[in-house]
Amino acid sequence: MISSASDSSIVYIGTSGNLNRRILSQHKAGNIGGSNFRRTVAIHFLHDSAKITSPELEARISKYILQHFSFQFLLIDDYLERIKFEHFATAILSPVLNLLPQNL
Repeated sequence: MISSASDSSIVYIGTSGNLNRRILSQHKAGNIGGSNFRRTVAIHFLHDSAKITSPELEARISKYILQHFSFQFLLIDDYLERIKFEHFATAILSPVLNLLPQNL
């Protein structure tokens, strides 16, 4: 789960088989091609269409993420249980970045 640092609201929920790679390499320092979270941050918070990436845009996204979000995780070993939890938590908490259309 990714939450806003200012008010602790949950903004994104996702699953991963490799948390270290997903959070550090793709969400915090990746690119919009490998992270839907980064792409939706660009669209929703930076008001950038994010259709074409650039080093400048990726730097702005990384800076925004580091300044405004905190990452929390819950280890669920069983794949099916992990997927069920993600869908349940997304339905109950309605994180803003999960609710944006996937193909903006």
